Amino acid sequence: MNELIASDKDIRNQDMLIKYEPYEELEVDDRYKDIIPKIEVELSGEENKTVPKTIDTEEKLWHEMKSFDDVKKEELEEQVSTIENYTEDTQQEVKHHKCTHCTYQSTFKSIMDKHINNVHLGIKSHKCTLCDFKTARKSYLKDHMNSKHLGIKNHKCNQCDYQASQKNTLKKHITTVHLGIKNHKCTQCDYQTNEKSKLEIHIDGVHLGLRKHKCNQCDYQSSQKSALTKHINIIHLGIKSHKCGQCDFQTTKKSSLDRHIEGVHLGIKNYKCTQCDYQTTDKNKLQTHLDGVHLGIKDHKCSHCDFQSTHKSSLKEHIDVIHLGIKNYKCKHCDYAAYHKSNFTIHMNSVHLNIKGFNCSHCDYQASRKSCVKKHINNVHFGIKNHKCSQCDYQATKKCFVESHMRNEHPNIKK
Repeated sequence: MNELIASDKDIRNQDMLIKYEPYEELEVDDRYKDIIPKIEVELSGEENKTVPKTIDTEEKLWHEMKSFDDVKKEELEEQVSTIENYTEDTQQEVKHHKCTHCTYQSTFKSIMDKHINNVHLGIKSHKCTLCDFKTARKSYLKDHMNSKHLGIKNHKCNQCDYQASQKNTLKKHITTVHLGIKNHKCTQCDYQTNEKSKLEIHIDGVHLGLRKHKCNQCDYQSSQKSALTKHINIIHLGIKSHKCGQCDFQTTKKSSLDRHIEGVHLGIKNYKCTQCDYQTTDKNKLQTHLDGVHLGIKDHKCSHCDFQSTHKSSLKEHIDVIHLGIKNYKCKHCDYAAYHKSNFTIHMNSVHLNIKGFNCSHCDYQASRKSCVKKHINNVHFGIKNHKCSQCDYQATKKCFVESHMRNEHPNIKK
């Protein structure tokens, strides 16, 4: 008598008989010792042996010889096969239900109803209990809760530190940022995006001038609800969630914080002007510099004087400071007041605390501003004078010096 186990492929059903071919001694896994009995088969020296068994014995033996892993494998294969067949059938199905408002089509009427309610009627029945977020799908609400309130973002980019709560969002990030694919293009300018909805917002806001979202505290308007929310958080609530760990800089955007750290603390400024030594961390700022300084394009004009600016924010600051006299940051040691907190901090450090963190590499000159040290080096050590008089050969390191020269030497010349 030998203790033998036959694998399931060795069992053959021939006229209610079980045939074992050929025999091989196997070790029984410890997990299955209690559920798979060892089968004693009397050998007669022949390679193949036919042993009579009843139908009940055969069925029992067949199930007992099946391991748990084999059963699970069969179940998974069956599920995959079902999904594949369903997907193929679904792809071949005709989408009978067509939206009367756009080109969207669907196989199921229920999905079409959800599309109309969400996209065209704006019905969003699923609401967040922690903020004013609304959506038409329960799955979107779950993703919102995970990403915004719980900080759960399971989908991570393998090329950078970007994380997303939805697989589709990660896919859009990779397509746009790393592959540079933007399929939706504006026909009126060179704007491109990877989302059709963003293109529509761009056209409404930039080319049609439609700004549906209005601030209830000022006259600010926007074509995007997210932009209005940011406006309220920054201007009216003063919320700046991204803070620099090396100074008191705060901002509402992580990208702005990254640019601040690169430009201010690491000295990395990738965008350089080809006509002067201006450098910046922001591509848009470089374009603004080119327009304002070298091309003389200043679209924003003051209604009270002849001041012009390339930035709307600069015009607002000009009106607040010059015409309205708004300077919220006031020094308690002297009568100095500033519009920007950064300027007030520099004043405190340099005048009252005598902190001058920027040193000249050629002499012992110190300043509280990096720009002052740069101007000092250009003027004193390099003799560079960028500001020139239009009437004579006078040159200066500062624009105010040229203006003073014009008033004294050329009083009859108007600007």
